Amino acid sequence: MSYKLYFQYANGSKSHTLATGSQRDARHHLDYLLSEEEPRAMAQQIVIMYNAEIIMEACAQDGDEVIRAMPRWRRAGNTQQMHDPVTASIYMPLAAREFLVNQGDGSLAAGMRKIMLEIGGPEVAAGYMIENQTGAVAEA
Repeated sequence: MSYKLYFQYANGSKSHTLATGSQRDARHHLDYLLSEEEPRAMAQQIVIMYNAEIIMEACAQDGDEVIRAMPRWRRAGNTQQMHDPVTASIYMPLAAREFLVNQGDGSLAAGMRKIMLEIGGPEVAAGYMIENQTGAVAEA
């Protein structure tokens, strides 16, 4: 996953391109681009991409603070895997725990998810953010 930052000119050319996986470095490069008076004056826009997605397109002549507030920076961490997750503590026999671990290839949570998707129906599948397009619960 990487950020790409650059000026884009009216003819479509780009300059000052930086590719980095660090959001901190991307923010520093944005400050650098904003400090470059001559290239900025000639640029049509400043672009920031994250992978193939454009997370900011700003007019190069906008104010510095306006531009700094525009990017939709990615949050750190993993993406959400389910809607409204909750933690639950349950008591179960050791055999049930081992069964779930075996179903989940060594992961109790994965085993529980697999069983829930098999018997829980469309509401449970929707909670686990599984698309259900054919009427049958999709496998995770």
